[in-house]
Amino acid sequence: MVFIKNTFCFLLLCCIVACSKEKNNQLQIIQGMEKAVEAQATDEFIRPLIANYLQYYNAFKEDDLSPIFLYRCAVLYYRVRNFKQSAMNFERIILEYPNCAILEDCYLSLAMLYEIKLSNAKRTKELYTDYLVKYPQGKGFAKANYFFRPNKDKLQDYIDNILAEIAALPRGKNTSKAKYNTLLFAYINFIDQNPEDPLTAAYCLKASKIAIRLGRKLIGIQLLYQVYRDYESFYQYPDALLLLGVLFDDDISNYLQKKNIVSSRLDNYFDRKKLESIDAQKYARTIFRKIVEDYPDHPAAVSAKACLKNLGKRSTAQIVEAFLQKRDSLQN
Repeated sequence: MVFIKNTFCFLLLCCIVACSKEKNNQLQIIQGMEKAVEAQATDEFIRPLIANYLQYYNAFKEDDLSPIFLYRCAVLYYRVRNFKQSAMNFERIILEYPNCAILEDCYLSLAMLYEIKLSNAKRTKELYTDYLVKYPQGKGFAKANYFFRPNKDKLQDYIDNILAEIAALPRGKNTSKAKYNTLLFAYINFIDQNPEDPLTAAYCLKASKIAIRLGRKLIGIQLLYQVYRDYESFYQYPDALLLLGVLFDDDISNYLQKKNIVSSRLDNYFDRKKLESIDAQKYARTIFRKIVEDYPDHPAAVSAKACLKNLGKRSTAQIVEAFLQKRDSLQN
């Protein structure tokens, strides 16, 4: 009996030593691969490192390093844009290691992944809900709470941040077209999702000016037509109508010959096909007359009368630019 007991203890010790040796060998391999990835982060080095991380996890699931290696797997999968595999490894940590030191980071990283890269609002909501319960004073408290704010507020914050970036540019440095394009579609998102908001009409006009200066006349027409149709009580309504009229008075046929004409989701009335089928100058004449008849004392009426006299003769680009410069000067 004593012999059997001693034999069992010896075999157990041998297994522990062998396991420890295997673990150390695996760690040395991982450390070498990590140095290779630090020196050259390409698929040639990243993929084998991921495989070794997973091999270690599968062999030593109870080891303290296993959740850390899973976390590194998730990060590497993110770097190679395999977002589903990245999420799967974060999920493993949350499920299998609920008491590990990196759990809070896993919740935040996974929620960001589902929200931004995988567009899974349901799972994002679940993760942020659990996070706020587990970590009421956690480092991601503000971010988690922000997720539950109304989408309108988030869009407004996004617009305000872009405007702040533009305002912070050094004197003499112009805003890039890409930045204006981002601002344009931020306005469009707000307009599309909040048609009843008091700011929507003003955002239509602001966005239309950006669209015009970016050469996106169809979007400009879509935005201004929405003001024309839905926001007659808007205090800058005549200004919006004047811009819409001069866009119609332009040589639309030349513009429509472009191959890539960018539209917006506000095309429930004016899309490219509709624009190709209408008598644009007839539309322009109707709008100019409305300004003159309905708003005879408004500054826009003076420009509308001039446009009626020169219908089809002057370049719309010149009219729009002159109008924008005059109005911007007055506003400033």
